[in-house]
Amino acid sequence: MYAENSRTPRRAAWGLLGIFIILTSLGLLLQIKSGVTLRNLGFPVLFAVTTVVTVLGVIAVMLVNRHPELPIGRIWFGLIMVWAADVFSFGYAFYGLVVQPGSLPGAKAALVWQAWTGAPFALFLFTLLILLFPNGRPLTPRWGRLTGLLYATMATYLVLDALEPGPLEVLPDIDNPLGVGDAWTILEPLRTLAIFLGVACALAAAVSLILRWRRAIGEERQQLKWFAYAASYTAVTLSLVLYGEIASNERMLTIGLFLHPISLIFLLISTATAIFKYRLYDIDIIIRRTLSYAVLSGM
Repeated sequence: MYAENSRTPRRAAWGLLGIFIILTSLGLLLQIKSGVTLRNLGFPVLFAVTTVVTVLGVIAVMLVNRHPELPIGRIWFGLIMVWAADVFSFGYAFYGLVVQPGSLPGAKAALVWQAWTGAPFALFLFTLLILLFPNGRPLTPRWGRLTGLLYATMATYLVLDALEPGPLEVLPDIDNPLGVGDAWTILEPLRTLAIFLGVACALAAAVSLILRWRRAIGEERQQLKWFAYAASYTAVTLSLVLYGEIASNERMLTIGLFLHPISLIFLLISTATAIFKYRLYDIDIIIRRTLSYAVLSGM
């Protein structure tokens, strides 16, 4: 019975990796035919980033195959599927709306995802992970209030960012189908406030992680050490992406988008090391809460 149950997540892992490869391949093909790339990365960088994210998926498969009872591998599949959705939706929307208008059904629907993509979204989820690591709970009940603020900030940002009128950042020739027009003059300051609150939450979460590490002993201290090394690198690369988007600095954005998937691999390896070497099973709680919030925010 257990053997049969353990096969299900393993099969699902290979199936998700197959879906990832199909979506990214179709997205890359459509972008090649269109002669443009996501965020104007250029094809060499786009192929390099996709290769790195694919390696991330292979590592996730290995985690699921070795420990199918742990959800960590499945979470990383969710992360790589975000990249697949980015690549596919951009290629699909651009080809169906610009290159061959009307040739692809639902091309405008793909723009909804493009309206939501961005570094702030990743920043909020990364901050939530830092706040809850390693036992799935904030450091103290007072730090739990920061978690609530982060939830509200993220939900506010996602809604407001999707309503920005005018050309989409990744598709400047196409207006956002969800744009609200003149009402944006009122909503834009609120989105800016949400971004600054998100950055403040991220900085506070880093302080929380440092305090947790100073108080920890034994296994928990080792868990935090592995996580902190990789999280620091991930925070730097994510900051490059965030700065590149906000300041419209294409060079910083390109560097950040190239390095960020590599940092995610380091984060995955370090987290897996903490799980396997130091028996970090409470990561289940972190993952469930992170995913539940992401789904509720999306709804």
